[in-house]
Amino acid sequence: MTESSIVRRLRAIAGSDIQFDITEGGIPCVAPSSDATTALILEAASREGWTVRIIGESRWSAPDTQATMFLTASQMQDITYLNAGDLVATAQAGTPWSVLRNRLADVGAWLPIDPPGDERSVGSVVATGTAGPLRCGYGSIGDHVLGTTMVTGDGKVVKPGGKVVKNVAGFDLAKLAIGSFGAFGLITHVTFRLRAIPRSDVTLVTAGQRDRLLATALQLLEHDITPAAMELFSSDPDDDWMLAIRLIGTDEAVTTIRDAVAGATDVSFQVEANPRELWQDHASGCLEHPVTLRAGVPPQGLAKALD
Repeated sequence: MTESSIVRRLRAIAGSDIQFDITEGGIPCVAPSSDATTALILEAASREGWTVRIIGESRWSAPDTQATMFLTASQMQDITYLNAGDLVATAQAGTPWSVLRNRLADVGAWLPIDPPGDERSVGSVVATGTAGPLRCGYGSIGDHVLGTTMVTGDGKVVKPGGKVVKNVAGFDLAKLAIGSFGAFGLITHVTFRLRAIPRSDVTLVTAGQRDRLLATALQLLEHDITPAAMELFSSDPDDDWMLAIRLIGTDEAVTTIRDAVAGATDVSFQVEANPRELWQDHASGCLEHPVTLRAGVPPQGLAKALD
């Protein structure tokens, strides 16, 4: 079956509730705008034996990737539920992360997830399990997801989880979608647990030789000091490295942690004058190269891993 005949079949199934594009490799890219239409498309694909690859901004799939068609949630861009009082929000998967963040800020809410790239969609962040420096203090994405809506490969709409913190007694099926890269279906909605915007947000920085800064970071952890974020990085491994510590919370809590940091090490930290720029530049750095390596090692193995 040719690509054009697939498009005609899908138009007959979904009508105007679907948009098409053709990739450089000649593969049709299908963008439905509802769960029901997505279910019809995947049901037809399962019945006909079409190979479907889920994509976002095509960062993970080359234009010539073998597939009968690509499927994207790019036409699903809405925040369908937002309750600032209960600190819960549901966003469609195609919603840009920056749009969600700004909408939450308008009502005094905050989501402590800082994935690299403002152009990322909600669905791509969840499907790839992409976390940023805030994972240090606030946990992984799974700690903030209350529920998801997914359309499976055979066209079934499933909604594991919900809009409350405690909603299931057994295995949390919503967690299957996180980091699955679409293995269980297309994510169409994600419900998040939110927090109130913190009153204080301070970043402390110090520069120096890598091993000394790494020892300092481990020393802080040994003193049970867990900041919102703690990153050791350098644009050139042969030059000085930087250790950045982000403290978030009430004014009193941030002051307490600053005092604890000062008492746990003899390294002198300075307050970063442009913390937003520092963290944004750090996060965007991994997007400027064709390959990004993400690895997890025990803290005591960091030096060997970096070597």
